[in-house]
Amino acid sequence: MLRGVMLVAWRDFIAVVRTKGFIIGLVFLPGVIAVSALIPKLWERFAEAGERRFVVADFTGQLGPVLAEQVAKGNEKPGEKIKIRFEPYDVASQKSGATRPFAETTQELELELARRARAEEIYGFVLIGPRVLEIPAQADQEIRYDDEGDRRRSVGGDARAPMGEDDVLYGARSLTAGDVRQRVRDAVFTAVRTLRLASVNVDVGLVRRIDDQPAVKQRLIGKREGEVVASSGASDSVTAFGVVFLILMGVMQSAGMLLNSTIEEKSNRVVEVLVSSIRPFELLAGKILGAWLTGLVVLVAWGAAGFFAANSHGFVRASMFSGPNLLWFLYFFLAGYLLFASLYAAVGAMCSSIQDAQSLMFPIIVLIMIPMLSLAPVMQHPDSVLSKILTWFPFSAPFIASLRLALSPAPPVWEIAVAAVSVAIGAWFLMWAGGKVFRIAIFSTGKPPRLGEIWRWVREA
Repeated sequence: MLRGVMLVAWRDFIAVVRTKGFIIGLVFLPGVIAVSALIPKLWERFAEAGERRFVVADFTGQLGPVLAEQVAKGNEKPGEKIKIRFEPYDVASQKSGATRPFAETTQELELELARRARAEEIYGFVLIGPRVLEIPAQADQEIRYDDEGDRRRSVGGDARAPMGEDDVLYGARSLTAGDVRQRVRDAVFTAVRTLRLASVNVDVGLVRRIDDQPAVKQRLIGKREGEVVASSGASDSVTAFGVVFLILMGVMQSAGMLLNSTIEEKSNRVVEVLVSSIRPFELLAGKILGAWLTGLVVLVAWGAAGFFAANSHGFVRASMFSGPNLLWFLYFFLAGYLLFASLYAAVGAMCSSIQDAQSLMFPIIVLIMIPMLSLAPVMQHPDSVLSKILTWFPFSAPFIASLRLALSPAPPVWEIAVAAVSVAIGAWFLMWAGGKVFRIAIFSTGKPPRLGEIWRWVREA
């Protein structure tokens, strides 16, 4: 019996791994993952450089020197390749028409500077209202933000409304390129704040020292005595999600290959030749093992590339991939695969084409969606009652248990043990029931059977 199972497994394994598509996929995706880890460093090295000229129309007449100082500080930061240069605009010509409303004056100036920006004479402009330096009578009771994360002074303000005398208007050829927009905004806000403090005789240097926020470093407290490690906080969620994603993709790809292989051999009547030499259960077990080995190869390749990418960004915590955790991950990959492979093999045996299988795949897809939709809530509340229930539910246990193992604090060992037993029982039952369905359905023809007929096969086979 074992010899027949191994022969079928090796046949299916070799048939897949020798194809050009499999080899290309095996190399391409890990290559993309590895290169993606290097892209930020490449962008940093070959980032856009040059000078960005802004025309500044300061209607207060006081911000020029302070703005120049703030911009110079930003340009001197190490590694800053884009330099910003402010050119003052002679607002006296605009003030000559004192009887004109301020909104009308700034609209005309905005159009003039926009034409210069379109002609690439300048990169953008900054208009500063004459009352910007006035300290508001009271602070806003509630801070609101617009769609881009910018603070709004008034709720319901219209960005297309004319500029007010206490507003700052920023215009540029691009609002997303680099950090130019943020650097200009920071320079203007810092300059305004500096002059406001000086206007009420407050020591600007003292306020800056008071506002200087201490660096908050994070430490992750482990379960063992003295186990305290540095952590960014993001490493747990990013890497844990990556672990579950790899296991989920490995299970689904392996089961999908098993489904396609079963349908193809049934439609080509190859299965009839195979069953004449070995028993149907040996054929089923061999095909399941062969597809799992194929998935394992893919999982190792993807996992190695993912580990390289995560480690290069400091997202790997040593305890995540300790010996016990790696064994658990491998076990849940195997158990989760057996769980779904039995269903996929049964569906493949009942159908003669992929189109026929689609109608029977819906309940299986629902079972797959349960753990996928639960990842975010479980990461936020790993010790909640719902997280524990999902950890023990057979169809979500392989993924949720792996997720909780990668998070900190790790769940108690007994919870993972219960999940392992739950998956093992579910896999055993589905392989038993799937084997009965497979033995009968593999020789059936015509339309896929109904649910009642499938249940009868399980009871009578």
